[in-house]
Amino acid sequence: MILLGCNQSKNSQNFEEYELYYSSTFGMSMSTKFNQSDTAYTSFFWLNKELKDSAKIDSIYYFLINSDQKDKLNELIIKSNFEKLDSGYYSTSSTDGDEFNFYVKTKKNEKITYFYTREYMSAATDSLMHFTLDLLPDFKDLYKSNRKIIFKSKIQPEPEPTF
Repeated sequence: MILLGCNQSKNSQNFEEYELYYSSTFGMSMSTKFNQSDTAYTSFFWLNKELKDSAKIDSIYYFLINSDQKDKLNELIIKSNFEKLDSGYYSTSSTDGDEFNFYVKTKKNEKITYFYTREYMSAATDSLMHFTLDLLPDFKDLYKSNRKIIFKSKIQPEPEPTF
């Protein structure tokens, strides 16, 4: 019984859903979603000229992760301690840069945390971001999906000005 209680406590910290939205001023805008299955989903909302033929904008793609990768994701999510983070970390140091929006859902909590630049990220959150992006396979190794996936981490771009 004690073993079961400890096991349940550990499982209550496991993520149910995790997403990372990443946008690079000169590269791409995309979200990647993980849940408790071995399938991860990604969608690209914008790609620069060099990448635009690699994937179709707003299409859903999937790739597989193994249990070791999922365990590492969970470990980094726990270390990032999103429950205690503010919901937004902004920087006025530059007008161009990278944006990150983390969505984490556990049995106890559901939260989105936004970073404009990495300067306010903890080492654990920075490691989580890098690990997540490193999990993405090359475009040629992504599989097209017909599933409808809602990305809660997606940031809506500012509308183009009309003059």
